[in-house]
Amino acid sequence: MRYINLTMLLRVVIASSMKSGEKQDSSMEFQELVLKAKEIETKYRQQGKQWDAAEYMQGFVGDVGDLAKLIMAKNGFRVNENVDQKLAHELADCLWSIIIIADKLQIDLEKAFLSTMQELRARLDK
Repeated sequence: MRYINLTMLLRVVIASSMKSGEKQDSSMEFQELVLKAKEIETKYRQQGKQWDAAEYMQGFVGDVGDLAKLIMAKNGFRVNENVDQKLAHELADCLWSIIIIADKLQIDLEKAFLSTMQELRARLDK
């Protein structure tokens, strides 16, 4: 089974969120990704889409469903063209949703992620 390289996913997220003419930096920090995600969310609000965390969660569930279908295609259970490209896009959509939901709920996602990884490492190192 092949896995999607997280670094490549982040590069896709970064590249797709770049303003034209903006230089791509593959070493973008997590908080910079958060700021880019918030820029897009602000643009949605400016167009009248003012969702709360529950509404973003509903959208995220739809994205996860799309992701599940693409993973099934990747594993040969469904037919879909350009699966790797679509998987990267859908994972980026899911990442965006998670970042925005965490922001709406006032959760420091970077801190929570690092803490959770530390807990998992401690559990697995036993």
